[in-house]
Amino acid sequence: MTYSEDAVIVLSGLFAKGFPGGYGLIINSDRVLGAKKWEGAEYTYFAAISSLNDKGRDEAYKIAGELDKKKEFEVSREQVSGIEIKKPGRLTPGHLLFKTTKGEFKIKVSGTFMTATGDILSVLGKKLEEFAPGRVRYV
Repeated sequence: MTYSEDAVIVLSGLFAKGFPGGYGLIINSDRVLGAKKWEGAEYTYFAAISSLNDKGRDEAYKIAGELDKKKEFEVSREQVSGIEIKKPGRLTPGHLLFKTTKGEFKIKVSGTFMTATGDILSVLGKKLEEFAPGRVRYV
């Protein structure tokens, strides 16, 4: 998978598919990739490639390559019929749900974290809306 300048990479132990937690997403201009459990799931990583210097880009591309090797799903914009975002509550988890022609892919979200431009689910929501206009719904 090649990554465009507008690609976003997010890894977090707060995201999970099953147990133990740890999930990564790459949102590119034309595809979304999800990968379960990576080395170092205890930390959170968020990067918009266009905002990185050369050293940061090298790290982002390395992480993206690792996620690509462990991908659980990869879908193009055309394959996505809907994306559902539910923020976690005080006692209940939230989720990211990708409804695609390949099936549904649900990622549990047990918490959120702040980025330089807002909480991660709001930032991801904006990015996913760019990826699949009119198909993102908050529940």
